[in-house]
Amino acid sequence: MSAQPEGAISNVFVRTVSFDAGRADLRWETETKGALEGSRMQVQMYDAAGGLVGEDIVPIEGERAGGDLVLNEPRLWWPAGYGEAHLYTFRCTLLNSNGEACDQRNEEIGIRTAEIEQLPDAQGRSFTIVINGKRIFAKGGNWVPADPFPSSVTKDRYEQLLRTVVDGHMNMLRVWGGGTYELPDFWAACNRLGIMVSLDFMMACAQYPEQEDWFAEEMRVEIESAVKELRNHPSLVFWCGDNELAMNNNAEDDYWGKTICAEVTEPLCAKLDPSRPFLPTSPYGGRPFNSQDEGDCHYSAWYDVDFIMSDMTDYRERISQGRGRFLSESAVPGSPPLSSVLKMMTIDDVADESAGIWEFRTKDNPYNGVDELTHFRMLEKTANRLFGDSPDPIAKLKKMEYVQYEFERLQGEHYRRRKYETSGLLFWMYNDCWPASGWSMVDYFGLPKAGYFGAKKAFRPLMISLEDREQEIDIWMVNDTLERYSGEIVVRSAKTDGQELFVSRFEVNVPENSATRAGTLNKKKVGLVTGAADVVVQASWYPAERNGLHEGLEADRAFYFDVMPCELQYPKAALHVSFLPNDDYSGAIEIRTDVFARVVTIEDELLVEDNYFDMMPGEIRKISYKTKPGVPWRQIPVVTCWNGK
Repeated sequence: MSAQPEGAISNVFVRTVSFDAGRADLRWETETKGALEGSRMQVQMYDAAGGLVGEDIVPIEGERAGGDLVLNEPRLWWPAGYGEAHLYTFRCTLLNSNGEACDQRNEEIGIRTAEIEQLPDAQGRSFTIVINGKRIFAKGGNWVPADPFPSSVTKDRYEQLLRTVVDGHMNMLRVWGGGTYELPDFWAACNRLGIMVSLDFMMACAQYPEQEDWFAEEMRVEIESAVKELRNHPSLVFWCGDNELAMNNNAEDDYWGKTICAEVTEPLCAKLDPSRPFLPTSPYGGRPFNSQDEGDCHYSAWYDVDFIMSDMTDYRERISQGRGRFLSESAVPGSPPLSSVLKMMTIDDVADESAGIWEFRTKDNPYNGVDELTHFRMLEKTANRLFGDSPDPIAKLKKMEYVQYEFERLQGEHYRRRKYETSGLLFWMYNDCWPASGWSMVDYFGLPKAGYFGAKKAFRPLMISLEDREQEIDIWMVNDTLERYSGEIVVRSAKTDGQELFVSRFEVNVPENSATRAGTLNKKKVGLVTGAADVVVQASWYPAERNGLHEGLEADRAFYFDVMPCELQYPKAALHVSFLPNDDYSGAIEIRTDVFARVVTIEDELLVEDNYFDMMPGEIRKISYKTKPGVPWRQIPVVTCWNGK
């Protein structure tokens, strides 16, 4: 407890009203408790280097003070991949009538504007986050509590999980409404790393007693507290009333959450925070809510009853038919790697055909519309149909890992090619709250799963991909940066045993913030005759400009083959691995292969820049790595592939 007889600062709010290249106009307001007559509020703005860049002093009237502040030559806050996430310190000092400081409060702020652009078009209406007047393609996942006991999530654990977001070329998290309001360390890291956040108020997937006065009052207290606590964070780009209370309803329906939204959440957000958008619920928009043509949607080509009960041979086509404007949830499961699995079950459990512990460790949903299969059995079926049945339990586990890689990579590539017909893809879910197999991209132990690397491939700032067009293959380049780039694309096709079939190269210019069809390949010309099960095509992008302004601008690669993955034929591969440590905590792993190598995997618990990738015959990859914080590594890592000798 503390006594502040001359008053205290109870709340501070700073928002960007407007800006241009030369100045930013800010509006600020404060609330106090117990401020004495003649008290004043001094406000000071400091840049990241500690330099004073703006100040003001105003009298306190009725426990409130406020004003406008002009900042010359502002440095803006940008999402990761679009620029620097510049931050300022806004300091408020309560002064008594003698000019003595009675209380002080610092707020970390960023200068930026946030909007949601929804424009009518031939499909319906767009849904695009606009930061500082620039359209942003949102890439990321859904954040859930990182532990059943929130206070046990340390600052270092937040840092590791959120740094992994940015390292995966992601720029956004959706804080799910079935979780909690995250602790200050979460927000501080998101602010600094340039991670955009949308926040559901904490109602999800249930009916609440919203007609009861006591509940409405409790919600008013909760929402007002949350808005005032979080509204200064530049990373927070929009509010959302709840998760899925109105899904599959129309605007005129008497859906769950409608009363609370109309009487509590929407009015409070409009009053307390006019600086960012508010959505009544998620998904929201179109007819019904969860439309792929308008608003945000919760949609996955995998999590569909018709697909799950099918033979799954058309999975690529189903992915390519997705047309959501902003996928705020897209669910794809996958097993964690073996090292994490063995922390929550034994090797006998892994091999147990009854799957008792697998079922216990895999989140299920009894309302998913598939009574015949649990979520684990759905994943198992997908792995078998796409990649072939495996009597070896370890090989089966690896295929259940790779389901998530395949779907997240293909969905990421597809929706980014639709930029800005689609403007966001957030996978369900980014992290996990307990040791489990299932949805997360990063497991409970902090280790990225195969799906993380599939998404990372698809989310690169400059990304090359190959799109099947029946008799042809289109080559696409997507550029999420705000600069134009030029470079070279090299196309190579070969049989999996190493026989070269085709090589071509050409120059390409990639406009800023765009998706561009860069070229087209005739399938027969590259050796993909009907039924060719031993031919692989690789397209590689090599940027001509290496100016270091953005991470992820190194060469990129994309693969294509014309058969189901389980039909692809390849010989046994010999991998040659060289261990190139910088020190005990970082270095590189060089990998060579003689023939096509399928799903090359670095098995050890290292934080690697790439994993679960294919390699062309004769190819060499050099993969950088770091160790887990404070854990030295001195031995040659274990590297495998599905067709390894």
